[in-house]
Amino acid sequence: MKTLNRTLIVITPKQPYIDWLKSLEVSGFDFVLENYQNDGGCYLIDETEFSKQSEFKKFIGKNYLYFFEKELCGIEPNKGKWPLVRNLETFNKWFNVNYHSVIVDLSQLPLQCKDL
Repeated sequence: MKTLNRTLIVITPKQPYIDWLKSLEVSGFDFVLENYQNDGGCYLIDETEFSKQSEFKKFIGKNYLYFFEKELCGIEPNKGKWPLVRNLETFNKWFNVNYHSVIVDLSQLPLQCKDL
């Protein structure tokens, strides 16, 4: 068992994101909020101690667009189908964001990394 020197950011959708997914008319997917609540986007960042919630909010305020675009691109790579307004207010309406400062690797297998 090993701890990773990273902080985990977890982004889970809210209903406006699901409504946008439904508007895409993608076949083969059941876009229901409950189906996406336990499988959000996970992002490892440099190990960071957010001693106050305000520090975390400041971090999100500086980086929300990166997360927003990654979440949109994961479903629809065509930016022309993305919502026109992608500001912090919209991001907060569309997603819940949490962080976890203790990341424990329970696997016995070596950690493998791939460039995207």
